[in-house]
Amino acid sequence: MRCGAFSWAPATLAAYPGSPLIARALLRPQDRLTACEVEPSARKLLIEQLRRDAQARVVDLNGWTALPAFVPPNERRGLVLIDPPFEAKDEFERLANVFAAAFVKWPTGTYVLWYPAKSRRATDALVQSVARL
Repeated sequence: MRCGAFSWAPATLAAYPGSPLIARALLRPQDRLTACEVEPSARKLLIEQLRRDAQARVVDLNGWTALPAFVPPNERRGLVLIDPPFEAKDEFERLANVFAAAFVKWPTGTYVLWYPAKSRRATDALVQSVARL
């Protein structure tokens, strides 16, 4: 199949990089990345991917706990990507609450809330909660 000057062929996705590796790919030379991962196999794979990367580190901390500890960063500027697993029923509400606490602590930060479109009601409630801040 041809599309303009580009050719496209269907391919099988061999690996999904996940949000930490997408964020890493977007870092500038002066940036750094701290990725929190508690799931053992995912953490191991992430460590393997970032092992020799001077700009990135992986910590064995729950992101819900780590976020208040890591904001604001020493640089006083940066981006926080919050990407919960969304395995628990209350994670949209928890995301709104944790974001609110981080925002109060560091209102000049830039935050990206990564969430699945599982439930229109849950995403609408999250958006409304964030908008109120």
